[in-house]
Amino acid sequence: GIIDTFRDLNYGLPLAFGGYPRFLLPKYKAALERFEGMFSNPQFMQNSSDLLKIYYNLDATWNARMKTAIMVLWGSNANSTPGVFWLLYYILKDRKAYESIRREVDRVLGSTPDPDAPLSVSQVDELHETQSAFKEACRMQFAAFTVFDLEDDFVVQPKMKERKKSGKPSKFLLQKGTRIMGYVGVHHDDGAIFENPRQFQWKRFAPDENGEPPQFFDRNGRRLLSPTYEFGAGTHLCPGRRFIRYIACSYVAKLISQFDIRLTEKEMSLPQPDIDRELIGLGLTTPAREVFMEVRPRTKN
Repeated sequence: GIIDTFRDLNYGLPLAFGGYPRFLLPKYKAALERFEGMFSNPQFMQNSSDLLKIYYNLDATWNARMKTAIMVLWGSNANSTPGVFWLLYYILKDRKAYESIRREVDRVLGSTPDPDAPLSVSQVDELHETQSAFKEACRMQFAAFTVFDLEDDFVVQPKMKERKKSGKPSKFLLQKGTRIMGYVGVHHDDGAIFENPRQFQWKRFAPDENGEPPQFFDRNGRRLLSPTYEFGAGTHLCPGRRFIRYIACSYVAKLISQFDIRLTEKEMSLPQPDIDRELIGLGLTTPAREVFMEVRPRTKN
């Protein structure tokens, strides 16, 4: 099916980014060819989204259009789908979070929302706790590596003392042009920035009663204007970061407004799902197993 084809594409992309030739990735190659066949079908494109039509009608070669369409497909699903999963999982695991966010959704959408009507941007902007919970879920599950080249010589002088008799910290010279690969999880798990960093706190990024956003500081007391990097930074900043946030929050809000959702009793007793380590390094982690929950139509008084 199409979902299995996307999985083959998803698993192959990290290796393709690493320079593996296609003939060593037969499932990835077959997935690419299937999607290319779909995108080159006029009937498929006629029924496609407006966004895909814009890319398809670009003044570019067929090969460039196909690459763009496939990257839009991958980029709009590979991070947004795990983002929705972790947001929903964390708030269902914490019943207080679920009840609080449901009250917020009811306040913004009203007591009898139209199930077929999409949320407006202004409505999603009012979902402060929901957006905070999404940011918190992403903080805990973002596992991308950022690669960059140093533009100048840089001396690293760790404050942690090495285990040697002198007790003096060592210095390390990183020369200009050195390629560095940084892991953002080190920052997101820093207890000096985030209190109890491995604990899900759905209100961590929500504004206070006066509408003021929370402030975060590094271990040197400097205020951090961007405390998290759930969708990259600098030249690695994801262009669809706002789109993903709005889609995830509106989707979960619609679910909560229409259904009573909870994890099964057995699921509540299980530890958090492990992550699929074959997909680590490009963005949000993917769970290594399915999670079971109960969904019933919601009855409102």
